[in-house]
Amino acid sequence: MLNSLMIRNFRIFKELEIDKISDHKYSFSKVPDTDGSILSDNKGKPKIGIWIMPNNLSEGLLEDFLIKMANKKALKAAYECIKAVKDKEVAAFKDVYKNKAVIHTYLAWQNEQGKPLGQSITAHALKPETKIANVFIQWLKKIILLK
Repeated sequence: MLNSLMIRNFRIFKELEIDKISDHKYSFSKVPDTDGSILSDNKGKPKIGIWIMPNNLSEGLLEDFLIKMANKKALKAAYECIKAVKDKEVAAFKDVYKNKAVIHTYLAWQNEQGKPLGQSITAHALKPETKIANVFIQWLKKIILLK
């Protein structure tokens, strides 16, 4: 059964096909691959990888992807802090960006604060040994190694 988020991702996928790539004659599947889409049967043209954040199924942002790599106990505390500042009406961010606030709060508590998000993985503040990260890494490997 299709839920509204899956339908949204199908729409984004189709918009990419129609608006951005169709002139270049790439072949699209009818639906995005849940493990990341790769367009490669294009007769000598570069491969194109399509990953719809955070996981090809849910609506979200990069931070929604990265939150899955955070320490659960510390992440819970970061959510509590963000809720407290929202309840006190001292935080101005929109609710849609709550996970941005949470992940940056979490990262501010790490040994090396202020690192860009990607470097937070290298610094082990975020752990790539998660299901979502492994699926993303395998997708990247397929794009790079696909002949």
